[in-house]
Amino acid sequence: MAVDHPIKIQVLNPDGDMAYSVSVLHVRVGDTVTWSCDNGSFILTFSPTPVVEGGTLQSGGSPNTFKAAVQSGASPGRYYHGVSVTSGSTTYTDPGCPEIIVH
Repeated sequence: MAVDHPIKIQVLNPDGDMAYSVSVLHVRVGDTVTWSCDNGSFILTFSPTPVVEGGTLQSGGSPNTFKAAVQSGASPGRYYHGVSVTSGSTTYTDPGCPEIIVH
């Protein structure tokens, strides 16, 4: 049975320190992941990517969210991604976010 896994991204201060609601996320093929950020819009960059939607994911709407499905061809293993959050005129970047582990 597919599960939706929420991840909340937070910019903690003007220095750009970030926090994530899940430090390491374990998923299975067919699961979905929903990222959200109250601080502003964000871009996620995977290489390689475990999700159907591709390697670059951009939030939209209010609140800023993006939902992606773990693709059937995703090999088991660890997938790392970077996050950039734009809040006002400032963009904060975290190149080494917590990993997603596909089982």
